[in-house]
Amino acid sequence: MALTDRYVLWGSDDNLGRVLRASRTPVKDGKTILWQPHHDVWWIVAKKQQIYAGTFRDTGQGDEKYAGAFLLASADEGQTWQKLLEDSDGGRPFSAFDAESRQLSADGWLYCATVSGKAYRVRRTPK
Repeated sequence: MALTDRYVLWGSDDNLGRVLRASRTPVKDGKTILWQPHHDVWWIVAKKQQIYAGTFRDTGQGDEKYAGAFLLASADEGQTWQKLLEDSDGGRPFSAFDAESRQLSADGWLYCATVSGKAYRVRRTPK
């Protein structure tokens, strides 16, 4: 779960790949703003209007048969999204962005890593 200036956001890890968003004031039920079947949203980090989401795609071949990790970003509180990174780890059985800094640094950097040990430092400035 993450908070922006106006919204609460959370992701689904139920193989439906949804990011949901609800208004902070007045409090409302969440609405799906991003949906990608066979994906799990592993984590979400937000600050002001910037949102990052780490996901992975299920191949549908059973436990721990995943086909790539994706780092998605939105600079407008979830109105539009962009894929920043895709990491397939050369076909490793489990590749996901499984760790992140939980907060953006003071300068707006996000630190994240895949299960195989690849690490990334990413920063996007909202327009």
